[in-house]
Amino acid sequence: MGVTTSVFSTLYAMLFRDLPGATDPKELVISQNPVSYYYVDQFREQRGLLAGAAAFQNGVPFKRWI
Repeated sequence: MGVTTSVFSTLYAMLFRDLPGATDPKELVISQNPVSYYYVDQFREQRGLLAGAAAFQNGVPFKRWI
């Protein structure tokens, strides 16, 4: 029962709750395909298309042996 509650709470927090830092979270969009940083920078410059653009890198490898 504890595991089920923990999984449900985590999924609810990630999927169904609004982002606390967004003023209008229903207006947020995400790209369907990966976009390079060059295009994110181009999106930032087009003020008529979007109010702003942000980027993040997912899956950063922490155990890199050099």
